[in-house]
Amino acid sequence: MSQNSYDIAHPEADWSAEHEHSYAGGLLHLSAHGNILLSNFHCRYDDMDSSTMTVDKSRCFRKSGAAVCLNESHTPYGGLSFKQSLRYTANYIRVTHDLNWPKQSELRRSLEIGSAQLPGHWHKMLLFDIGTPGYCEHELLPGTELCLDSLPLAMVFYNQQGQALEIGSGNDLWRWQKGLQFSEGQANGKIVIKITEEALQLQRKVSLNQGETALLPLAREYRFTSYIAWSCPTLGTKLPAELQFCRPKMEPGKGLKMQDLSQCGSKPAISLDFSQLLLPRQAARNLSEGLCWESKITQKFARRIIRQLADLAEEGYLLIETGIFPGLCQDPVHCSRKEPALHWDLVAILDFCSWMRQKMGEGWRIKVQVPEPWCKLPSMSCLGAINGFRNQEEL
Repeated sequence: MSQNSYDIAHPEADWSAEHEHSYAGGLLHLSAHGNILLSNFHCRYDDMDSSTMTVDKSRCFRKSGAAVCLNESHTPYGGLSFKQSLRYTANYIRVTHDLNWPKQSELRRSLEIGSAQLPGHWHKMLLFDIGTPGYCEHELLPGTELCLDSLPLAMVFYNQQGQALEIGSGNDLWRWQKGLQFSEGQANGKIVIKITEEALQLQRKVSLNQGETALLPLAREYRFTSYIAWSCPTLGTKLPAELQFCRPKMEPGKGLKMQDLSQCGSKPAISLDFSQLLLPRQAARNLSEGLCWESKITQKFARRIIRQLADLAEEGYLLIETGIFPGLCQDPVHCSRKEPALHWDLVAILDFCSWMRQKMGEGWRIKVQVPEPWCKLPSMSCLGAINGFRNQEEL
């Protein structure tokens, strides 16, 4: 590793990420169990990608249990400017891209956000799409190309070693669907997957100009969020089979019944059913079943329960049996929007579980059960895992 690079490694799991100060994409390699899962994480604007952009700032530090890497860059000749945030926790990365599109900057070909290469042979993909219940399985054959005309919720790729890598959209599905905005013309999004024996190439095109005439996107700030997750069996939580669980009742507006909690012992084993949270209908999803975790109402009540448990004891066992799984919603209030905004709440679930892990402390062992089909997602496999980055120090 050069002096211009730095490594991020989870202390309790065999994975690491190599970052480069002078590379606008930041992430050079993501490795797990000796295999490189992802490399050349980048953005592309027409013929320019992250390797040709100028890095203005680059910093990596730890905060609230996460390793955070920030960088700012711009294209040559005073063109587009990018801000990128990668937040590492447990077995996933939360990614935020902020793009400043200046006046009179044309789109001749495409804008890619979060494209990458997956080294090695990847033979299967599970596709979680917005308009399809569950998932579709695709066989990936070398020498072929797969095109998706709309940006999916998530894609899970499997390599020959049995490892899984998940690449998905953030909560802001409405932003991904709109892409860049134009006063005239249109450029839709597209995913292109090229498979060879040596690697899989993933191109995530937010806006693709399919005409011969250059388009002029509206000059403004654009934001796109996404995430990357990978299988990490060592971070999975197992609870002792002999545990006798206490199941405290939930009271509307109050949380767990204190009288029930007082009977759970000094090292409690508590089982919760989050599908039974007693919340107003405004907290529910309006396009699929269950509560929306993007709702402030849901987050506030669930966090109240976790605070009660953290105050109850410094160590114990927590099993969340049901009620935590992602879904679709378009209630604008959940996303602080005025008009209906299509979103899903997987990242909000990750945020809640990361906060829960920090709040409960290392004395608690936490297991979150996730139903089909969402348990197929690596991002949902380690929701009770130690975050891994507790210090506030610079990396």
